[in-house]
Amino acid sequence: MKKTQEINKITGLYKIVGGLVATVVLIMGTFSVTYAREATGKCTQVSIPEADDDINSIGADMPYIRFDSCEAKLGGGAELKSSYTWDLEEIASQASNQTYINLPSEGAYAEWTIDTCGNGVTMRFTMPDTVDGMGQDGSVDVYVNGSKVKNIDLTSYYMWQYMDGSPKDAPGEGTACFAFDEVHFLLQERLESGDRIRIQSSGAYGLTYGVDFIEIEEVEEPIKQPKNSYSVADYGAIADDGEDDYVAIKACVAAADKDGKNVYIPAGTYHINQIWSLEAKDMTITGAGIWYTNIQFTNDKAQSGGIAGVGNGKINNIEFCNMYINSNLRSRYEEQAIYKCFMGTYGDDTYIHDIWEEHFECGFWIADYEQPVDYTENLRIANCRIRNNFADGVNFCQGTSNSVVYNCSIRNNGDDGLAVWNNDYLKVKDSKNNRFCYNTIDLTWRAGAIAIYGGDGHEIYNNYIRDSFMASGIHLNTTFSGYKFTNTQNIHFANNIIISSGTSNESWGNELGAVDVIGNVKNITFDNTYIYNAQHDGVRVGDNVTKIVFNDLYIYGAGVDGKRPDKISVAHRGAAVMNFGGNAMVTVNKMYLRNIANTNVNFLIKEEGIQLNDQIEEGNIGYQIPPYPNAEALEEENVEPLVVDGVDVSPDNCEIPDIVVIDVKWEPEIVAEGDSIVFSAVITNQGNCATPVGTINGAQFQVDGVCVVWSDTDKTSIKPGESVTITANSGPVGTDVWSAELGEHEITVWVNDTARYGESDMENNKLSKKMNVLTVEEKTQLESGDSQMTENTTENVNSEKSEESDNNIDSKRYDFLGVLVVIIIIIIIIVGVAIIYRQKHSS
Repeated sequence: MKKTQEINKITGLYKIVGGLVATVVLIMGTFSVTYAREATGKCTQVSIPEADDDINSIGADMPYIRFDSCEAKLGGGAELKSSYTWDLEEIASQASNQTYINLPSEGAYAEWTIDTCGNGVTMRFTMPDTVDGMGQDGSVDVYVNGSKVKNIDLTSYYMWQYMDGSPKDAPGEGTACFAFDEVHFLLQERLESGDRIRIQSSGAYGLTYGVDFIEIEEVEEPIKQPKNSYSVADYGAIADDGEDDYVAIKACVAAADKDGKNVYIPAGTYHINQIWSLEAKDMTITGAGIWYTNIQFTNDKAQSGGIAGVGNGKINNIEFCNMYINSNLRSRYEEQAIYKCFMGTYGDDTYIHDIWEEHFECGFWIADYEQPVDYTENLRIANCRIRNNFADGVNFCQGTSNSVVYNCSIRNNGDDGLAVWNNDYLKVKDSKNNRFCYNTIDLTWRAGAIAIYGGDGHEIYNNYIRDSFMASGIHLNTTFSGYKFTNTQNIHFANNIIISSGTSNESWGNELGAVDVIGNVKNITFDNTYIYNAQHDGVRVGDNVTKIVFNDLYIYGAGVDGKRPDKISVAHRGAAVMNFGGNAMVTVNKMYLRNIANTNVNFLIKEEGIQLNDQIEEGNIGYQIPPYPNAEALEEENVEPLVVDGVDVSPDNCEIPDIVVIDVKWEPEIVAEGDSIVFSAVITNQGNCATPVGTINGAQFQVDGVCVVWSDTDKTSIKPGESVTITANSGPVGTDVWSAELGEHEITVWVNDTARYGESDMENNKLSKKMNVLTVEEKTQLESGDSQMTENTTENVNSEKSEESDNNIDSKRYDFLGVLVVIIIIIIIIVGVAIIYRQKHSS
């Protein structure tokens, strides 16, 4: 399950389950990015520009130029592969612009004539996996102006994840994702405008290779050691020797922290075989540049790599910059890898910039999971390349606030590209006032490019989102635990471009809009949202979303994949705005539409609560997609008019199921510590349509908010009014039972937790019940007492009845005697009074 977090403490670190320095100058409401060569030394020196409604300002300003597959000259049997229907089985669906160049044999090549200069090349490539999922090595050749200049080693070791809901490492069940990876290299001689650069297969290892694009940039000389700094080389770190350098690096940082110095890591590759526990204050740690200083984590095991800010007041106001960081991680380890590039907490005013990281579980997961909780405040992540990770690019969690991701390339990540998750573990404070701005987020292959799960005051603006695979562009929901949107007054999105995003079938079988807002989300404003070529619906809403406002919404192309999915809603081609049911309250002020596949234009299963003001239908006419930042413009950016065949069914009177939990059970009923508990749930369909035939009625069983087991085998088509019982059959650690822990617990069952099919209301899918786990002795005594009570029941009842009968007789006897005594006393009193009266009158 995504974002289920196991919290532990390891060796003082937090176990979390669940080139160039840029100086930013804000001038007269606009901004420019100047690439400098030295660290700034202070986070507070970084100015983050405000939102700008100039469409040309959207996206990250990076120092390279991209040359896509569509621009290349092909030869030697090379062929251009494409997939404009986003077929899950076609590799091209995961490529930029849904095209790549296939190099099937020796001599096949792709060649670009460039109109820029540079000596640094990044190539996005694909090559096959192996049957065991461990990947294999390969190589291609590089030619410049017809002469071979370099052989480039490639590997599919990091690539390929198989999604059947949760990720798997080896081929088998599920959709093959992470089909592309990257390699970057320096050329000895600088490329000039007009030069030809060729990527050619040498036939190495008999493999078929593929190239998506190349990027070319000017790489300057290495950054020299700054003044007032210690070098890790002086503490025993030796570059490129293949030996572990952690002790030397740790010693250098400790000495610098003690003496008020900074740290320099010279050019070369340094190896670390464990988690880097980082403790430092008021310090700059800099490399020689992202093309020169390489930190290579060498351990492939879970919990064995990445940089962790330790918290406990031991880290604050650091600057970390100018290096490339790679891992040796191959697996998410059932989503328990705990192997993030940056994790833990970083105190106040930390500035992380000009970092090129890839192949980690996540790029940045900023959170503290131990009491007393340390919070990260005013963190700045800028000018970074956050790429090719198994899960999130950046996640601000556990109360992280007032922090920013700015001017970054977030590419090819296997979960949310940028996320705020306001979890409430350890009763941390809510997350507030985070910003994601001027970033380019592309080729996300799960979940969403940008995800907000709650909090308040966040601003998300001027981001360029493109080419999502099985993912939305922007999504908001209340799927995960935490404060969610309880404290939300306003979250603001502005000036965001979303291209070729959303999906008709993501990893759990869901549909997702290019903008997807479901659950109990509230108080969200979208200004100037540009959606181009939405694979399915442009905007999808549902459940109980409230006060969602779109101002100036442009949807140029929806339903371009041509599909009519029906797994979680009524079958339909993609529409501009889709409401699948519930009590959504959404207002759209000015909506500009072109090339909408669904002939209804909008597909509103429930129209009440959806206000569409000033809808401007411009017809099925062509348009131009805003080009990728820092790329040569493609002719294919001009979109032709959409041809729509046939008429779509009206959404009026649509039938849809609604599944609720009416009971949660467990065996044994009396629970002692250590018992293996089997959970089950009784669910019923209170909707007006049966659940889809052949679709799993899944559920997860939580103990105190943490998923411990789940059920994912029942495929009963539940008719309206019908109930079924589903039983746990597996779980996060591969077992179908929970080992009971002493104390009182809250047991929650969540049915249809991964939304395998749509419902009219998905906020009524949970039920909770208390469980008291006894000691073994207490359970034995209780069961023994119950047995004795059973044996003596008849005797006790008869005895009680006999005693009750005797008591009734005695009670009646005592009542009669009492009345008789009272009568006698009254008679005596009357006789006495009469005697006294006579005596007085006689005298």
